[in-house]
Amino acid sequence: MFNKAKEIFSGLLNNASTITVNGKKYSGSSSVVITSNNHQSTVIIDGKTVSTEDGVELTINIEGSCGDIKTTNGNVNVNGDTQDITSTNGDINVTGSTQNVQTVNGDVRARNIHGKINTVNGDITV
Repeated sequence: MFNKAKEIFSGLLNNASTITVNGKKYSGSSSVVITSNNHQSTVIIDGKTVSTEDGVELTINIEGSCGDIKTTNGNVNVNGDTQDITSTNGDINVTGSTQNVQTVNGDVRARNIHGKINTVNGDITV
């Protein structure tokens, strides 16, 4: 029986952005998706697979503003603005503004939040 990879992170990028995943830097201009299958994660930027990482808990840094962010497992840092944030497990830090924020387990820090905030277990700091 095959295990299907599940998406654990996705983000839409604005223009040229630098994405750092567990210390490795990549450039992208439209999207970043990270999938997980067992204990390996695959990083896909602008539709191309660029790396496979051991482990499913990642730290993701994005230099530049981006669109929506969705993550199920890992910490995300955005040095810029972002749109909606949806997180299941992991901390989200945004140096700029964000729109709606929904998190189940993890802290969210942003300069400004312009929309709805929902959290089950975690702090939201503005």
